[in-house]
Amino acid sequence: MALSKWQILILAALLAVGFGAGWYLFSGNNATESTGLDAVRTDIQRVIQQQQDIIAGQHAISTGLDSSTKRAAAIETRITGIEGIVGKAAGRVDESRVRLNLQQRLIDEGQSILGRGTKENQQQNKQPAP
Repeated sequence: MALSKWQILILAALLAVGFGAGWYLFSGNNATESTGLDAVRTDIQRVIQQQQDIIAGQHAISTGLDSSTKRAAAIETRITGIEGIVGKAAGRVDESRVRLNLQQRLIDEGQSILGRGTKENQQQNKQPAP
């Protein structure tokens, strides 16, 4: 496969640019490189510290969520217990109402009996003795 003049020219230009870029990158001033490396090193250390801070924050959040979940479960257990107590109390209130109604009927019946007995005594006292 034969290369045309344009292809050879483009290939030569690319090689020249690549060679020039390599020369520029690898043969620079050592003081400039040192300063650049220090800046990169500082940036990397800062990023590492930020990552560690984020991980610590995530751990704190996770621990807090676990604690909140346990508290919620304990509250739910207490609520269930309270519901049971309230249910028993409501049942006792209903039983007391039934007893109260029964007692009221007995009182009403007793008063009715007393009222009839009083009327009978009054009527007997009004009749002359034989």
